[in-house]
Amino acid sequence: MTKTKKLNFEEFAWEVFRMRGAWRRLLAWHVPDDSGRCAGCHEDQGAGHPWPCTLHAVAVKAARFHEEWIALVRQETEPSGICHGCGGPAEGLVCGSCEQEEREAREKEESDD
Repeated sequence: MTKTKKLNFEEFAWEVFRMRGAWRRLLAWHVPDDSGRCAGCHEDQGAGHPWPCTLHAVAVKAARFHEEWIALVRQETEPSGICHGCGGPAEGLVCGSCEQEEREAREKEESDD
């Protein structure tokens, strides 16, 4: 039988950060509904958890990891051939997919304002 390690909050948030786009999707889904409950945690037969739920908090922490990572990436001056967003191959500091994802996220944030 395989034993699975239980992750603490920080470790779980780190894993969510590492899954490309996961924290953004969690933030989009786990929002308050009209009654102040989490719309993403609603069960089939009842109300969701009080908002902010644990998954929202994890996504917020993962977003902070992302911001810290981007700050570190921007400090580098020499491209390594490895994308600092996803770990895949890249000609610059980040691959085209991660660059596009960042651009779309910035445009969405600007349009929400």
